[in-house]
Order: sequence, then C-alpha cells, then structure tokens
Amino acid sequence: MRRGSGTEKDLDLRIKTKMSKKMKKFKSHAAYTDAFLEECLQKRKNGVKWNDMSPGLFREGEKIRKACDKYLKRKNRPPRVVSPSNINTERYWIKNEEEHCSNGDVNFTKKMFLNRDVSKDPDEILVALGYDPNKWSIVSWKVSEWDVPSASTDKSCYAVSGRIRPKTLTDMRDVDYFNAAKEFFATHKLDAQTSAKPKFGQTAPAWQRDFLIEIPAIELHLGKRAHITDAPENYDIKDAERCFNEIIDTIIGYSKAVHMTGNCLLVIGNDFFNAEFNNQTTNGTPQQNDGRYKKLFIKGMELYTTAIEKLIPVFDKIDVRLCQGNHAQSAEFYLYHSLSQYFRNVKNVGFSDNYRTTQAYVFGDCGIFFTHGDENEKRTIASIPAEFPEEWGKTKFRELHLGHLHKEGATITEMGGMITRRIPSPCAADDWHYNKRFIGNQRCHQFFVWSATQGLIATNYVNV
Repeated sequence: MRRGSGTEKDLDLRIKTKMSKKMKKFKSHAAYTDAFLEECLQKRKNGVKWNDMSPGLFREGEKIRKACDKYLKRKNRPPRVVSPSNINTERYWIKNEEEHCSNGDVNFTKKMFLNRDVSKDPDEILVALGYDPNKWSIVSWKVSEWDVPSASTDKSCYAVSGRIRPKTLTDMRDVDYFNAAKEFFATHKLDAQTSAKPKFGQTAPAWQRDFLIEIPAIELHLGKRAHITDAPENYDIKDAERCFNEIIDTIIGYSKAVHMTGNCLLVIGNDFFNAEFNNQTTNGTPQQNDGRYKKLFIKGMELYTTAIEKLIPVFDKIDVRLCQGNHAQSAEFYLYHSLSQYFRNVKNVGFSDNYRTTQAYVFGDCGIFFTHGDENEKRTIASIPAEFPEEWGKTKFRELHLGHLHKEGATITEMGGMITRRIPSPCAADDWHYNKRFIGNQRCHQFFVWSATQGLIATNYVNV
C-alpha cells in the first residue's frame, strides 16, 4: 500500500493518533513544576547533563532544558505592582492597549495575571488597570478568565476591556464645597436686623402684594476667562462681579421707583458658575477658568449672599429657587443649599427642597416654568403640562423661561397657550465662542413684572 493511501477509517485513526501525541507532549511539558525545574537547574550547576536528569525517557532532556529557560525568563521578569496601600497583591501586565478619546474617556483592552482572591469589583479593576478609583469611574467593562498551563494555582489570567471616564464633581469631593461655604460664613455674619422681619416692611404699607418681580437665573459664567488677544473683549472675575451687582442694583432701583412690588422670585443657577472644581463642565468638557475653584465658589457665595441681603428690605416676600445649568450642576446645588442654611431664620426668605432640573412656580393666575434649556426644546415644551398638571390647571398665563444659548428668543406655542422665552446672558464670549463665531449677542439680563390677575405686564432689560 502506498504511503498516504488507506480507508477513511485509517485516516481518522492517524489523525487521532497524531493529536494524542500532541496532547501527551503538551501534558508532559505542563507537568514540570517550579520545584522540579529548580532542582534541574541546581543539578545543571553541578555538571549533570540534561539527558541524565530523566533516564529512560527519549529526548526528555531537551524538553527539560527548554522548560528551564522559560522558567528563568518568567522568574526574572519584574512584576508590575499596582495596588492601594491596603491590598498587597501581585499584578503584572502581559498586554496593554488604550485608546484616549477627545472627551477624556479611555477605551482599554488589557490582559493580566491576578491573584484569585482579589475581588473583581469596579474599584479593584481600576486599581489593577493602574487608575486611581478616586479620579476615574468605569462606564462599562467586561472581564474574561481562562486557564493557562502553569504549575502555579494562586494566579489566573484575565482579559479586561471597557471604557473609563474621569470623575467630575458629581462623583466626588462634595465636602469641599461645604468647607468653602463654612469658610465664607465664618467671616460673613448675618445682620441681626436682617434675621428678623425687616423694618422696611413696617414703614412701607404701599407694597403692591399682587405683583411679583421675577429675576431669572443670571447666566454669569463666573470664572470664565477671556482676553482681548483671543476674544472680542476681556472677561474675568472682576468683570463678572461688576455685571452681577449692576443687575441686582438696577432691579432694586426699579422696584423702589416704579412698582413697589411686594413679591420677588429669585432663581439661582443657569450656569452661574463656569465650571466645576476641576475646571471642567459637569460632563467633563475642559474650561479656561480665572482662579481656583474655592476662590470662585466663595466669590459666588459672596455675590448671592450680598444680593439677598439687599433684596430683603425691598420686598415683603422673597422665594428662592434652583435651576441648574449644564456647566456646574454640583457647584450650583451646593451654593443654593448653603444659602438656604444661611438664611434659614429669615422670615421673608423661602427656599425649596425641590432640586429637579425643571421647576414650576405659581403666582395667582400665573404659571412660571423654568429650566436651563440645553435639552431638546420641543420635547421640553410638550412635557410641561404632563409634568405639572396641577400647576397647569390652576393658571391662565403661562411662560417657560430657558437659558443656555446666551441670546434672547421668544416663541408662542400653538398648543396650551404657553410662551417660551430664551433669557440672554451678561457674560462675554471667550476664545471658544469666538472661534465658533458665536459672537455679537447683546450682553444683558432680563427681569419680569407679573400681576397675579393679569399675567406678565412688563419685560425689562439690564444691559451691561
């Protein structure tokens, strides 16, 4: 019979025999323990030949030599230890691939050995990957485990892939804002006359309590830095402070001279701060800030504390509400909460514990709805009656006030009879807005006068 000929059964038998030999070879190679290889290396130092280490086995000496070479390479390879101080675990890479995205995210694929007793929770995986769990969070991840031919039973090989993202202030360091507020309040004491019913109320019976002045959230972007060499005009903390004080003083002067309005709705937020503590927006977009975050937060505390103290003797009742923007949601929340604690004993100043991004305020027959406006405008308008059916049913005159675009705009909705307005911003354009050609908008802020029975009766502008 010629070589290679035979029945199909013989062919299958030859294939099985060949595979059986390979498996035996693999099992024989994997059977060498570290202790056995150490013994062989010691014998080799004493002059024993490789073939003499396993007498009776054909060509076994060459296998032992190769196994000892691999063992020495594995033994002498320095491990990479990446673990927190409270975990003493050996970890080292055998593969490392990373893709860094423009938004700060990192896509990774890594293979590594881990001790079997290490828990596979997200923080442990971050540590094993070499990232600080206090600065990074896992968006998505996948872990696969497989066995490798090794005499060591305390380690296992893992493939980890996924996406991680730098943590923003919504994830960490909440206490820092409260410490900054505490530091500010330690030097800024509330006036004893302010904490009681204002004396102004006893001598001003002409207050028109059926009228309300609405001060929408001032989109100040406190901390934004713009320079004349990169943008149309300069803008820094001092410019922002000047704009804010001019807006508040103009509204107070208007109320005293024109309406003697009894009620005030003061809204805080709408990107009052330009960034979180890490000079990034809430979603992680880098910003050019003028100063440290603690300095900016304390300045924001100072501006609104002084503003409310100015408003207290001018209005019989002040309601303060929160409308968070998309640049610094955490900073604005802690600002609002800190102010609510500071003015908690002032009788004519009221805060709400409703922190939703879309808010409703009812004044007589008027329904004032507000949100930042960075989400889809059509869906936002359509969702107002569904989210606030009670407030919607009680009112005749309804408006939805948005910010975000730094320009004025008004659209009368066809369904439900609600007017939607975009509130302009007093802040200047920085180099990003300049390069994207978002320039030329009138820097100003609006405030509104409402009648409890007649709806909106006046729209006013403060140009800065």
